[in-house]
Amino acid sequence: MKPATPSQFQQALALIRATQDHARQIRVLESLIQAQTSLINARRRQQLSEINFCDNPDRLAHLIARIRHADPSFLGIAESSYHHLLLEMRERFDAGKPLRVDFHTLHPDARPYLLAPFLDLVIGGRFPRLCLTTSDPDRGRLSYIAAHGALDRNHLHQRLPDINAWLGGSWRIASTDATSFVLERMKPLPATLHFDPAWLRKGALLLGINTETREPAFQPFDHMTHLLIAGTPGMGKSSFLHLLMHSCLNSAEQFDRIIAVCGQGIAFESYRGLHPKLHIASEPEELVSIAAELQQTMKQRITQLIAEKRNKMADYILLVIDEWGAFNQPERHDKESREAHAIFLQNMMHLGKRGRKVGIRLAIVVQEPVERDLSPGLRSTLASILSFRLPLTAHATSLFGEITPPAVPADPRTLPIGEAIFHDGQTSQRTGLKIPFLDPPRRQE
Repeated sequence: MKPATPSQFQQALALIRATQDHARQIRVLESLIQAQTSLINARRRQQLSEINFCDNPDRLAHLIARIRHADPSFLGIAESSYHHLLLEMRERFDAGKPLRVDFHTLHPDARPYLLAPFLDLVIGGRFPRLCLTTSDPDRGRLSYIAAHGALDRNHLHQRLPDINAWLGGSWRIASTDATSFVLERMKPLPATLHFDPAWLRKGALLLGINTETREPAFQPFDHMTHLLIAGTPGMGKSSFLHLLMHSCLNSAEQFDRIIAVCGQGIAFESYRGLHPKLHIASEPEELVSIAAELQQTMKQRITQLIAEKRNKMADYILLVIDEWGAFNQPERHDKESREAHAIFLQNMMHLGKRGRKVGIRLAIVVQEPVERDLSPGLRSTLASILSFRLPLTAHATSLFGEITPPAVPADPRTLPIGEAIFHDGQTSQRTGLKIPFLDPPRRQE
């Protein structure tokens, strides 16, 4: 073999050095890859720890927001862990008992994810799950997937008071289909809601604004039963009476008479002389005479219906009594006064029991639904109830029995000013209402 020339030697030496440099670069790259792999694995372990929802369901809080800022693979991992939690809460296979969660200590921002378990809403043996890609909790839109069967919309609607109490705010069912439903958070109603005359409807009493649908709520006069209006002072009863008067005057052609009586003599004075069918009274003697006259009118109407072979009158008579407690006891306690007062109460009882059949309607206002202010016999004839805040539990339960959702739309003991619960005496349906504020009419001097 010939010895290498100096040129060949230099080329070989350069090749060796290049190979060594490449080897060092490879080791550096391997080190960087290993460090990056360790970092990725550490992040993945941290992610897995963060979404170990079975260990700590509070980690569901802000999950959708985290998904939006994470790498695409995180969505699949998060969905898998979330679905696993729902399965564990429904039927825990390893221990044989479902995983229990203390719902009322759960982080508020984690609650939308566990709404179905909280409601015990099971469809096809599974809890509907929150869709992590189409929901936006921050903007008040929650989309749930119920892929194992059809949803009972009525049942979900009945649970809205529970949903509102648990999630906070007011929610509505925006849409439903065979495999999903969407909830939307509604903007709160203003503390003072001003009356809009456009809300009035012919032939119906405007009750207020439905706190669930945010739409005006009505009761047709044809379906109107006798009405009890109850609530502590300053809660909105006077505003509703103005609403009642505006509704009746807007449909005055349907009434033979509208009689408004106030025990304090001030509630209806601004309406005096506004319409020929409207009669305003304030003195107890006037109400005694009115009750006796209506008793005779009721008998005449019954006779007329029988003679004409009809089952209802074409027009109505409405008797509205504010501050009924002022009329519930005789002014004097001598025998003659007590006897006259007993006859008056008997007339009112007869109107309550039989008046509705001939188109006579009663609307009676009390501060407290107790025997001192309202006798049990007359109370029993007032099938419909409009209740403002009643701080005493005994008063609230006397009207509604069960006073927590879903039996009622809201707790009557904590209703804000201007909000009420309406119990329809014909359908037994209960509705939360916001009563709009309106001034009484201004009399022309």
